[in-house]
Amino acid sequence: MGKRGPAPTPAKVLKLRGTYRPDRDAPNPVDPPRPPKPPACPSWFARDVPWGALARKEYRRLSRELLELGLLAEVDRDALLAYCDAFARWRYWRAELGRLGSWNQVTESGYVAPRPEVSYMNKALEDARRWGALFGLSPSDRRNVSATPKEERDTAADFLFGGRKTA
Repeated sequence: MGKRGPAPTPAKVLKLRGTYRPDRDAPNPVDPPRPPKPPACPSWFARDVPWGALARKEYRRLSRELLELGLLAEVDRDALLAYCDAFARWRYWRAELGRLGSWNQVTESGYVAPRPEVSYMNKALEDARRWGALFGLSPSDRRNVSATPKEERDTAADFLFGGRKTA
């Protein structure tokens, strides 16, 4: 029998919201280290499907953004792969419907019915929403999350022209 109610909010998200309470967290919480760069997209990923290039492009784009927000670790790679595949499937089937020019078809018996591509597109969108929620990719998933300001970094110009003092 499965758990009831929504999945628990990750501690990192609660900390960003300012609502984290250590007494409600696991006694030994697992917080995987943040990698210095996004986890590499596996060479096998989506090579056997027509939307593969879209999926790999989305992986590269989103992994950089999630890493910058501190919401991606190496162990999250498979969930990110699943999201990127679903997102690319949605884009692919949406484009196919645009190419076909109609979302409907006339069946052999003369009735107008949705093309099968419509259900493929809708399933992909459902999958993308589900996987994307794990990373806070919709406005409702991140409505209470506020990112902390980025650290200010010294640039070469700051050093050369005295914009900031070095330690």
